[in-house]
Amino acid sequence: MIVTLLISVAALAGIGWVVGNQLLQVANDLPNYRDNIHQRIAAIHGPVGGMIGQATKNVTDITVELATPDTTASAPSAAARGSKNVAVAGGPTPVAIVAAPKNALQSLRDALVPMIRPLGGASVVMVFTIFMLLKREDLRNRLLRLAGPGRLNTMTQALDDAGQRISRYLGMQFLVNALYGASFGFAST
Repeated sequence: MIVTLLISVAALAGIGWVVGNQLLQVANDLPNYRDNIHQRIAAIHGPVGGMIGQATKNVTDITVELATPDTTASAPSAAARGSKNVAVAGGPTPVAIVAAPKNALQSLRDALVPMIRPLGGASVVMVFTIFMLLKREDLRNRLLRLAGPGRLNTMTQALDDAGQRISRYLGMQFLVNALYGASFGFAST
C-alpha cells in the first residue's frame, strides 16, 4: 500500500520535473520565437503604398477623425472663460484610472497562487488516500455494518464484485491511455 503510494508520488514528481524543464527551455527560447513571429507578421502585411495600404490609411484617418471630439464648437476659449483653471460647465472631466505599481512580493503572489490551489487540492486527496489505504479493512467493516448483520454475505459479494469491476475498468483505462501515449510518442519522434 505505502509502496504503491510512494511509487505514484515519485512518478508524479518525475513528470513534474520533466514538464518544468521543458517549460524553462521554452521560456529561454522565447526571443527566438518572437523574432520568428515578427518576421511572419511582416511577411503577411502587403506593401503600404499599394491600393490596399491607401484604403487602410483612409479608413484609419476617418476613424480617428470621428473618434476625436470637436472642441472648437462646444468649448469657449481660455480668454472667454477668463482663466485657464476654470472648468468648462457641462463638459466631461477626463478621468484616468491608474493602477498602483506592483512590488516583487505581489508579483510573486500573483504567479504562485494559481499553482498553489491545485497543489493544495492534490495534497488533500493524497492525505485521504493514505488514510484510506492504511485503514481499508476498517472502512470495509464499517460499510458492512452499515448494511446490517442479516445482509453480511450479500454485501460482501457486492463489494467483491464492485472491486473486481473497478479494477478491470482501471486496468483497461491504463491500457488504452498507454497505447495512445505510445503511439503519439512514436509518431512525434
